[in-house]
Amino acid sequence: MTDTVHISVPGRVNLIGDHTDYTGGLVMPMTLEMHTTVSGTRTHELRWLLTSHDEREPASITLPVGNPERAEPRWGRYVSGVLSELHKIGIDIPGFIGEINTTLPIGSGLSSSAALEVAIARVA
Repeated sequence: MTDTVHISVPGRVNLIGDHTDYTGGLVMPMTLEMHTTVSGTRTHELRWLLTSHDEREPASITLPVGNPERAEPRWGRYVSGVLSELHKIGIDIPGFIGEINTTLPIGSGLSSSAALEVAIARVA
């Protein structure tokens, strides 16, 4: 299996109601034109190897994920967490070699981590 993948997920912003969506209040999210993109190839290997245009160190994650909170570099914990949860619900995850690129400013409150997690789930 060498399936080429290109997944792009938008960031979002809450126009009103930050953090009220999970406390029963009103919220109005809106997607942005900025995206996080994951591109690469699915493989038969039991690991994910990802590089990021915004991080110096690549993430190498062995499947199945044991302790996602111990993944290094730290940005790989988002990837590990998603892969771990998908494995727990019985999804057979292929290996993957790819790269991450984003136009979302990291840490700006525009859901760059959520966009990354959704993109990873869609790749898996």
